[in-house]
Formats: sequence, structure tokens, C-alpha cells
Amino acid sequence: MAIADIIHQCERKEGSNLDANLVIVEYNLEAITEIIIRHPIETVYFNSRFVERKFKSAWKDVLSMQPALRLVSLPSPSPRYARMRLDQKITRYAELLPNL
Repeated sequence: MAIADIIHQCERKEGSNLDANLVIVEYNLEAITEIIIRHPIETVYFNSRFVERKFKSAWKDVLSMQPALRLVSLPSPSPRYARMRLDQKITRYAELLPNL
């Protein structure tokens, strides 16, 4: 299992940490594309649906070459994501992540 950020660099407007305030986004296209193509990646996990949507858009060509690649969106760990309590998030992560 590996962890990577799909954004190589960006700026945020208004000094806010909200994903909606990301501007001038440069994705980590080369590195992540190389990892997906050169390694037997079975599943990519995302820490929010926002990130999953951005990945699907930015890597659509790679995804078309890797039809068996499974994409799984985990509940956002952010405390601002209040639709689920922490214990519910932990349960959901345990259900979705592999037992290593």
C-alpha cells in the first residue's frame, strides 16, 4: 500500500483549506501515471469523493488503459465532514481497506 497526493502543487484562495478554494492546480500526472502503469495496482483509494472525481478527470486516459483498476472512495477524514461520526468513519474504513 502506498499513499500519494494527486496534486503536485496548487494555490488556495482566501487562505482556506477547503478543496473548493483550490486554484491553479497542477496534478502529479507523470509520477502517478508511471506508478499505475509499471506496477500491479489493483485498487486506488481516495480520501474523498472530490479527489476521486478529480482523479477520474485528470487520469481518464490511464483509466481507459486499466479497466480492471478498482476505485474506492473512503469517507473524508476531515472533521468538517460531519455526515458521519468518527466511530462510523472508522467502521467504514475497516470495511473498505484491505486487511494487511
